[in-house]
Amino acid sequence: MRSTNSLTGKESDGLYHLTLASDIVQLMQAIQREQKLIMLALPGGQNILTVLLDVNERVAGHFHYDSGRNRGETRAVLSSGNIQFSAALRGVSVRFSTPTPVETIFDEAAAFLSPLPLDIKYFQRRENYRTTCIRPYGCTGRLTNGTAISLNLGDLSIGGVGLQSNTISPEILPIGTLLLEAVLDFQDLGKVEVTLLVTSHHKLVHAGFTTYCYSCRFEQLSRSKEATVQRLIFLQEQLKRANTRRDVYRG
Repeated sequence: MRSTNSLTGKESDGLYHLTLASDIVQLMQAIQREQKLIMLALPGGQNILTVLLDVNERVAGHFHYDSGRNRGETRAVLSSGNIQFSAALRGVSVRFSTPTPVETIFDEAAAFLSPLPLDIKYFQRRENYRTTCIRPYGCTGRLTNGTAISLNLGDLSIGGVGLQSNTISPEILPIGTLLLEAVLDFQDLGKVEVTLLVTSHHKLVHAGFTTYCYSCRFEQLSRSKEATVQRLIFLQEQLKRANTRRDVYRG
């Protein structure tokens, strides 16, 4: 039986449990409505991306979500005794788990069906500090199909980067795309190779020119590379402060 408490006390700073069924449904419907990507963490370290297709408490307390991109991913999900879900909604980390789903059809396409979770971990945390790039730094990498790709670096944080391009549209780099062997080249400040996941995009139009902007998250960033990213952020901030001091002196 579900608890009647909507929000329990903190487990740690900013971490709560949602346990009231109506709150759980509302939160999951918000994730579905905004088409947020959800990561399924399977035993053995395999991660699979999906989206919620339907959340309806009245249908026996179940929800539908997209099946695997191939039969191998589908089999991996169906053979897992427990599925860990994680997503981000308006700066809040949302995590929950369900038992093994069943295969079904939703809107004439293959889908998974799982019971609504009994509780959701709701973790509000501060966004990572983000430094804006003031020089024309670049990022090169390859798509999973082997296609080489190159974009400009717009900003950097310990959680990811902002990339920009005048030619690479979201049709080429949709949400959920992995950019492998991505080299963030900060010229004389240094380089770091990472794996990036595209999490959102938008476009800017100015004076008739269109710039496509992508928010990307670091995937499985090692401690040594995290230290390199932190150093690059520090050096970039030092450079910005030095430029500011020169501008003041010239004025």
